[in-house]
Amino acid sequence: MKSGLKYTTFSSEKSINELLFNISIWNSEFEFIEIELSFLKHLIKTYPFQVSIPNLFERLQLFILDLDNLEEDQVSIIQNLSIQKNQLKNKSIKEDFNYDTFNLKDYDNLTEEIFNYLVEYKKIKIKIYQYINGLIK
Repeated sequence: MKSGLKYTTFSSEKSINELLFNISIWNSEFEFIEIELSFLKHLIKTYPFQVSIPNLFERLQLFILDLDNLEEDQVSIIQNLSIQKNQLKNKSIKEDFNYDTFNLKDYDNLTEEIFNYLVEYKKIKIKIYQYINGLIK
């Protein structure tokens, strides 16, 4: 998959509800990704493939390493999402939300990090699926 997508921010005028909604969507996405990463690692580690394939073990180990890296990045992103969510909730409780008292740059950086993670995640999944598809034909 050759993705030419690059992260772009479109509007700096978002309501606190929109920001919280985006965080909820991302949390839901990462819950699914956690399950999917676990499944892919389990699938690869069980080796339901022919063992006579050249470099099979090495390729599978590289995929596991890629998945481990994705899991580590995911944990970091989820922690950052939690921090952003708490900051937004505290702002909405204490005062009327405005962009002077909320660091929208941190939110935009997190949004870009999530975007880049999801692009990389999909690239790795495609590589794994294409490789495994070739093994089970």
